[in-house]
Amino acid sequence: MYVQGVSTRKVSQITEERVRLRDLVERCQPGDGAAREELAKWRNRPLGCVKYLILDARYEKSARAGCVRDCAL
Repeated sequence: MYVQGVSTRKVSQITEERVRLRDLVERCQPGDGAAREELAKWRNRPLGCVKYLILDARYEKSARAGCVRDCAL
């Protein structure tokens, strides 16, 4: 990063973020019983009532009545 002209402040920020991420990953290793318990609580939590629905579509060209239009699939 230094060769590319990144400031030392930015290098320090990136390094700190990577260290924090590494620490988080180490705490979540399979041998850690506390992390496994926390994950099990999250996985088995009640989801409650669904209040909204998210839909997604892919658009394809379709010929209808002599015109080519985008249609959501």
